[in-house]
Amino acid sequence: MEDLVSGESVIPFNPELIASEEMADFTKQEIAVNSNESRRFKVILTVPKDRKGPFPAEACIHGHGANRRTVYESDSPYKAFAWHLAEKGYVTISTDVG
Repeated sequence: MEDLVSGESVIPFNPELIASEEMADFTKQEIAVNSNESRRFKVILTVPKDRKGPFPAEACIHGHGANRRTVYESDSPYKAFAWHLAEKGYVTISTDVG
């Protein structure tokens, strides 16, 4: 597929829902997407509910020795910063880095 503006090749995400969980203020989903023509990777995506967009968004990146879930966990060194952003109405996305 080719981008109509740049003329460059574009890889469609082709998202696949793995799991979904309803929270009080947001929906948390784990999704697999394409990163290139032969590799898929998993992300966690939160989307506010009961609000009208557009929404602020934040890519929530973990540090050494962690994973995409760690930034949502209160007992991690990251103190659930992604969870707190999601509660405040941000779209968040995290993936494994490394």
